[in-house]
Amino acid sequence: IAAVSARSLGKASIAMAFVLGTFFRFALLAWLAELGDKTWWLTVAFIVWCPFNGLRYKVAKFYGLECTLVLLASILMLTVRTILLTCGLNPFQWDGFCNVMASLILLVCSLLCSVQWKRSIHAQYDPEQAGSQIAVPSKTNSAALVESGGSGVTGPEEETTTLYGSYGTLAAPKDSWSFARITVFTFILPGVTVLFAEAMDRSQGVLIDVDHKRADLAFGAPIGFALSELFAGGFGYMTRWFLSGNPQHGVTETRLLFLLMVVFWLVTICCMRDAVTRLVLGELPASTLRNA
Repeated sequence: IAAVSARSLGKASIAMAFVLGTFFRFALLAWLAELGDKTWWLTVAFIVWCPFNGLRYKVAKFYGLECTLVLLASILMLTVRTILLTCGLNPFQWDGFCNVMASLILLVCSLLCSVQWKRSIHAQYDPEQAGSQIAVPSKTNSAALVESGGSGVTGPEEETTTLYGSYGTLAAPKDSWSFARITVFTFILPGVTVLFAEAMDRSQGVLIDVDHKRADLAFGAPIGFALSELFAGGFGYMTRWFLSGNPQHGVTETRLLFLLMVVFWLVTICCMRDAVTRLVLGELPASTLRNA
């Protein structure tokens, strides 16, 4: 009995082992696996685009807060699945349900983005449609030249407007803070979508065959995920910066909406494929090699 107890204690101590070198390897593994996979592109898309506001603009009062919440939501959801693994739970057994839910959510996002892209095309050729955009007023320091007796007189400050948001009635952008809007469309929706879309994704697939009950996995993999998501956030931020500074603003916005639409549809199709793959896989005999 004493030998069995000692052996059990030894296994328990090894189960949550922490090795510094393994910690860095887990971080590197998670960072490399996350780059360019489904959830990475979803983070980029949600940094650039909001289902409620359309394209996010730097002129928005809480643009920085929205980007921060999107990144926090993505990092948190990726960390949750890793922590579940180290706690002995198996999130892979829910991959079928997760892929179905991700497909439904992304299908709605894909349709919304497609409609906004289509309306942005019409807005380029329809002045009335383009005029339906909501304009955000902003002050400028440029002085107005007023004709008075042949001499220029510097007048008061003018108000200029910067177009904000997407085209049409589906997007109703506001430059005022709304707790419900910020929470739902910049934290809950991106987080839940990333959590479901992570099922059968490459960044989680690489963790299937490693030792799960390790402290270096619990700390290393989330750091790798966080670094990859920060890179995705920077990529999305630079994309928005390029759009806001481009002289052909309307044309560039339409192209960006098209690219976002392609990303959403591709990820949606991938989630549908993974859901069907999981369904077929469940009907096949399980391999005994992993348990050997």
